[in-house]
Amino acid sequence: MNYRKKILILIGGLVCIPILALISVYINNDLICNSYSCYDFLFGEKYIFYFFTPLFISASLLFALIFSERVFNVWKKFAMIAIPIMIIGILLVKVSPIACGVLICVDRTFMIFLSGIMYSILSILTLVISAMYFKSKK
Repeated sequence: MNYRKKILILIGGLVCIPILALISVYINNDLICNSYSCYDFLFGEKYIFYFFTPLFISASLLFALIFSERVFNVWKKFAMIAIPIMIIGILLVKVSPIACGVLICVDRTFMIFLSGIMYSILSILTLVISAMYFKSKK
């Protein structure tokens, strides 16, 4: 199978995760849409992991579409290491800031955005540097 088809299938699967999480929110009736509290499911950090983590990964996959298959293979090796580290880092952060104690405390939302942005930047750098390397090798 062509690597671009694999990328599009991965993007489709990753975009389905937030949709399924939103369906779960409506099925569980966790959402009260009479006022501003309609968005409490997002800011309450209950489902934010399922929305933004796949979207950060999908964004880097979209950027990988414009490069060759050799560059994609280098990125794939990077992603196999970076994505589990990102997810473990997110899951190790305490959800409640009260439980943090006297140390510097970050909540899960901050960690999701920090690790997602760092992953996206490192992913783009990996793609660009490997593309420049393979181009100069020719």
